[in-house]
This record gives sequence, structure tokens and C-alpha cells, in this order.
Amino acid sequence: MTIDPDALAQFIRQIDGNNSMGAGVLAEHICEWLKPSTTAKPLVTGWQLESIEKKVSDLDPEAESCVSNGDVLELVKAVRTLQVRQHLL
Repeated sequence: MTIDPDALAQFIRQIDGNNSMGAGVLAEHICEWLKPSTTAKPLVTGWQLESIEKKVSDLDPEAESCVSNGDVLELVKAVRTLQVRQHLL
């Protein structure tokens, strides 16, 4: 399992932003957060997915460098999300 340090830090900020939890309680929350989910969560949803769809539909296939690396990463996440949705249907 790969853990994204930024995602973990964000999770800790959400549940204990003022550092009031004890180490044991925080550890329990983190362990629960790390458990594999039985339901697939979309990687990209809502306005992000709509934004990607708009970017892709507006692209000029003839133009050079019409997409940034960030756009490609968002597109990859969107494709993975669509694959998960298709798998669940």
C-alpha cells in the first residue's frame, strides 16, 4: 500500500487540527482511515470532472502543446474514475 503523505497530513488536520487528541485516539483514526474501502471512490468528481470534460472537448488535436502536464494528470484520474464506474455497473 502506498500512502500519500499530503493526504495523510490533510486527514490529520481535519480530525485533529488543534492537536487536542491523544496519540492513541489519533492512531485509531489513522488506522481506520488506512483500511481498504469495500466501495470504490471516484478519484475525480463534480466540478473537477466537468472541467476535465470541457478541457478535453475544447482541445484542438492539431495544436502543439495544448495540454499541460497537470491537465494530463487530471485526465488520467478521470479515466481511472470512469473505469471504476464501468466496473461497478
